[in-house]
Amino acid sequence: MADEALLELSGFTTLHNALRRAIWPLRLDRRPADVGFVDGAVMVIRRAAWESVNGLDQSFPFYAEESDFCIRVRKRGWRVVAYPDAIVMHKRGGSSTLTGMTVEHHVAAMVRASQALLHKHHHARYCALYFRLKIWFHRLKVVSCQIARAIGTPSVAQSASHALRIHQSYLRHLKPLVARPCDQPSDVARAK
Repeated sequence: MADEALLELSGFTTLHNALRRAIWPLRLDRRPADVGFVDGAVMVIRRAAWESVNGLDQSFPFYAEESDFCIRVRKRGWRVVAYPDAIVMHKRGGSSTLTGMTVEHHVAAMVRASQALLHKHHHARYCALYFRLKIWFHRLKVVSCQIARAIGTPSVAQSASHALRIHQSYLRHLKPLVARPCDQPSDVARAK
C-alpha cells in the first residue's frame, strides 16, 4: 500500500490513468499479470481459494475487503491475476450512493477501511509512512485543485471545486492518523 501512495505522490498514477483514458479503447497492457489485489467489483475466484481463507472478512463493512481477501489468498499460495482483456463497465460509488453516503461519510469510510487493512497486515512504521505519504498526496491535490479553480474555465473550476472538497475531507480524516496510524478503527473490528 505504501508503494501505491508513492506512485500517487510521484504523479505516476495520474499520468498512467490519463494515458489509458486518452488511448481508450486501445490497450497497451494486454497480458495477464500477477498483481497485489484486484477490484472487488469484478472478481472470479476459485472455490478452493475462497474456502482456504473462509471468504471475505466480514469485519470490513465497506471497502478494503477485496484487498484483504487478496492478501490472505496470496499468503496461502494462490495467485491474484489481472486479465486486461476482460472488459467490464463498473459505475463507481453505486453502493455508497444507495446508502445515502455524503462525500464526508464516504471519505471517512475509505480512510477507516485503509486503517483497518493496514492494522491487520502491517507494522506501525509502515502504517505511519503510508498515511504520511497519503497526506502529502492530498496536499498536492488541494494545491492543484486551487490552481485549476483559479485559472480554469467555469466547468473546470466547478470540477476542481468538487475535487477540492474531497481532498480537503481526506486531509481532515488522515491527519489524526499520523500520531496513531495503526490503532484499530473504532467501527471496524479486527479479524480474529
